[in-house]
Amino acid sequence: MLAAAHGLQGEQLGALLRREGLHEEQLVHWRQSAVGALAPESSARPSGAQRRKVAEVQKRVKELERELRRKEKALAEAAALLVLEKNSRPWAGTSDTARRTKSRPSRARADAVVGAAGAERGRGA
Repeated sequence: MLAAAHGLQGEQLGALLRREGLHEEQLVHWRQSAVGALAPESSARPSGAQRRKVAEVQKRVKELERELRRKEKALAEAAALLVLEKNSRPWAGTSDTARRTKSRPSRARADAVVGAAGAERGRGA
């Protein structure tokens, strides 16, 4: 579109824009964008302050990545120690509730003992 409009003026440009359904402002914006995109690289280079800021950000990213790796290693080590500790227990694999109730008589057994004692008392009286 820019090539077709290049060099046209007045009525000729107006006819082209009407035929394409465009406004002159759009054409002006497209020209500016094209010129900016085709500008020499020297104008697109970052300034010294921008380069320093980028370098600082990159340095910070490396520091954070290093810290993350260190913490991931520490977490893996702690998890391994917890697994070793759990597996070294004599009751490994049982829940706290099961461990606590293993040594206690069951409720049904306790009721049977109490019931038998009450029956013997009733016969003896």
